[in-house]
Amino acid sequence: MEIVFYNKNGRPIAYTEDWATIYLYTGDPVAYLDQDAVYAFAGTHLGWFVEGRILDRAGRDVFFTDLAMGQPAIPVGLTPVRKDVRRAMPIRQKREAKPALPERAYAWARRSSEKFFFPIAVPAVHRTPCTPSAPFRVLGAHSTSMRETGVLAA
Repeated sequence: MEIVFYNKNGRPIAYTEDWATIYLYTGDPVAYLDQDAVYAFAGTHLGWFVEGRILDRAGRDVFFTDLAMGQPAIPVGLTPVRKDVRRAMPIRQKREAKPALPERAYAWARRSSEKFFFPIAVPAVHRTPCTPSAPFRVLGAHSTSMRETGVLAA
C-alpha cells in the first residue's frame, strides 16, 4: 500500500510503497522508516512517524498522510503527482541513537518540504568550521554531486 507524505500546504513531497524506504517524486530515495523513527541513509535521525504524520526532532509536524488525524489541521483537495523512475538506493550507514520522542507541539514545522530530508550543511573547504560567514555545500536533491548554495546565516 502506497503512503504519500504531504507538506503543510497539501503538496505531495514523498512516498513509500513498502513502509520502509521514502522516495521523493524525483525518484531519489531520501530516508527510511525504522519502526517509529525516520532516518536519513547517512544514519541521521530525522524525526518520527507517529499517528500518520512525520514529526521533526522538536515534535512539530512536518508531513501528513491520508492516515493522519487530529491537529494541526490538514488541507483538503490533495493533488496527485507523477513519479519519476526510482534511483538506486544508497547504502544505509550506522544509525545514530534515537532520542526520546518529545512532547507533541501540534504545530507545523518550518521545514515542511524536501529540505527536511537534507538537514546537514557540509563545509565547502575541508576542515573549515561552519561559521556564520563560511560558505557551505549541501547534497543536491536531484543529483549526487555537491553544489554551492550560499552562506550560513547567523
